[in-house]
Amino acid sequence: MKLKKVLIILIISCIGFSCYAQVSRRDVISLTLDYYELKQKAATKKEKLEEKRERIEKEKREVVGGEKWERMKALFKKYFRENLKLFAELSLEYNDNIYRTHTDETSDFITRFSAGANFIPKVTEEVAKTGIFFSLRGDALGYSSESSESTGNLYSKVGLTHRFTKIHGITFDFGADKILATASEITGTGVVGELVDHWRISYGAKLDSAVGRFPWDASYRLEENRFEGKFDYSDYDKEVVSFTGYIPLRGKRNLFAEYEMGDVEYPNRLNAGWDYDKFWLGARGKIFRKFDGLIKFGWGNYEFANGREKDTEDWRAELGYTPRKNFILRFAGGQSIEPTTYTGDDHSKQTDLEFSCRYLPPKLKKVILGAGISWTNYDFDTGREDDLWQYYARGDYKMNKWFRIALRYEHNSRDSNIPIREYEQNIVSLILRGDF
Repeated sequence: MKLKKVLIILIISCIGFSCYAQVSRRDVISLTLDYYELKQKAATKKEKLEEKRERIEKEKREVVGGEKWERMKALFKKYFRENLKLFAELSLEYNDNIYRTHTDETSDFITRFSAGANFIPKVTEEVAKTGIFFSLRGDALGYSSESSESTGNLYSKVGLTHRFTKIHGITFDFGADKILATASEITGTGVVGELVDHWRISYGAKLDSAVGRFPWDASYRLEENRFEGKFDYSDYDKEVVSFTGYIPLRGKRNLFAEYEMGDVEYPNRLNAGWDYDKFWLGARGKIFRKFDGLIKFGWGNYEFANGREKDTEDWRAELGYTPRKNFILRFAGGQSIEPTTYTGDDHSKQTDLEFSCRYLPPKLKKVILGAGISWTNYDFDTGREDDLWQYYARGDYKMNKWFRIALRYEHNSRDSNIPIREYEQNIVSLILRGDF
């Protein structure tokens, strides 16, 4: 009986253990599946978090980059707005002697239009060490009758300036001008009214520095002039090198010494051209109380290709005087020896004086009045002597911030010991100008 009970207990135990083992295997499998499922979910969640983080970073970079780009655009616009100046000018003119002839004067109504841009950024060690500058101007001239052909001129210049330090800098520039004018004005020969194409190309460089407290600068310039077809004998090249040293004084004044060396060559002519040396001493800045400008005196020597020589004694003055804030006086004058570009070896002693004034009426704040007179004497070594006179008066009215209208009268005349060279000319102009 006991054995029977023991057997029954063993059988029941085996059945229970077997059931437990089955349940345990199912739990293990279930737990294993749950683990891998949770692990997969965790990995997926991590990937989503990474994607979300990358998306947020990308959006952040885009926002920061966009803000930076917007700031750069704003600075760029401000940079150009502050330094770029645009202008346009329309002039309606009556000229009673358009060719400046002694007899058989030709009068006409002329329409002139000019437009251009100037971009001259401020380049300093603190603001911007390097800057690009340029200027562009176009002129168009139309006649109401068939007295002459319409003309157009184009002037352009571009350059680069760089400041190494506050006192050391260098500038390079390139210019190209396309000019259409009468043959007699440009080459000294040709039929009155005959038009000539004139190309003027220039290259320049300037270095400025200082030795201690004494500034100095050195410059180089090459100018090439080319004329149309049959006038190519007047083609010439001019090369100039100069050096200037300054001595600073109190009150924004400087004494200076300048040396200039130049060479002019005519590639299509023999024994034509010259070279020269000039020395200048002068002062600039606030020269006297309420006087500012420049005064200099010079000595030089010209050596012509045909063996002739000429010594010179030159002077130049450009002064401004402001007795009151609304009244400005300007004076300019000088004397120099100027070789003619027509023969290459003839020259003239040139003396010029100019006086002008500008007045702003205190009760008419939109009105600007101006007047001036100038005289130039040419004493040619051939025996010819000319006196050129110019008088002008002008009144401007500021219509608004950008536009002004002006009326101008100008008289030009030349007196000469060769009567056929004399002329009288009167010009009346109505001008509309916009500055932006």
